[in-house]
Amino acid sequence: MGLYSLWDRLQQRFPQLMIDNCASGGRRIDIETTSRAIPFFRSDYQCSFTATPEVEQVHNAGISRILPCSGCTTKVKGDTYTARSAYSASFGLACYNAVFQTMDEADFAWAAGICAEYRRIQPYFRKDFYNLASAVYDDTAWAVWQYDDPAEGSGVIMAFRRSVSPYNAICLQPKHISIQTRLELLDGNGTAVFEDGELKITLPEKRSSTVILYRNDG
Repeated sequence: MGLYSLWDRLQQRFPQLMIDNCASGGRRIDIETTSRAIPFFRSDYQCSFTATPEVEQVHNAGISRILPCSGCTTKVKGDTYTARSAYSASFGLACYNAVFQTMDEADFAWAAGICAEYRRIQPYFRKDFYNLASAVYDDTAWAVWQYDDPAEGSGVIMAFRRSVSPYNAICLQPKHISIQTRLELLDGNGTAVFEDGELKITLPEKRSSTVILYRNDG
């Protein structure tokens, strides 16, 4: 109660104050703190240099349903699959923050590309969230979720074919899109087409991902 009272008094005195609720490995994320603060880093799990990206996918699939404004990070360089697994309303790319880490020109170019892609889709992470595939830790499954902006008729779909998934494609029925919807893949990793009233996403390689922007022009 003392913590809540302190934050209330701080916000009364400084109305524009933004409080980062990053403490105790995410164990202080509760109804009261989230009404006063934002967890820019929702778990200590991501602090590890060996964090499993599928775990971060599960974090996203769960917390995005109830707490859209939260954050994640990754410390792995040159791995787009891992970086995308950490995309959220707040995102950190911390692959050059320790004395033993080095980066060459190719690494910096990759990081610049990841940051540009993230900035392009970041506004959608505060919109309506729909989990379209697996929400559990299962390396044989796909993870797919959608952030939809109904006011603009646009959104983003993120799809991950996990490391031992035997399936090179998945058929889905995302919300608020139709065969007239214009799709834009942000990379050349796979394809996304409408087939028999469903959206078919294909990723030929295991442990790969794609990001699809869409807009309902009609």
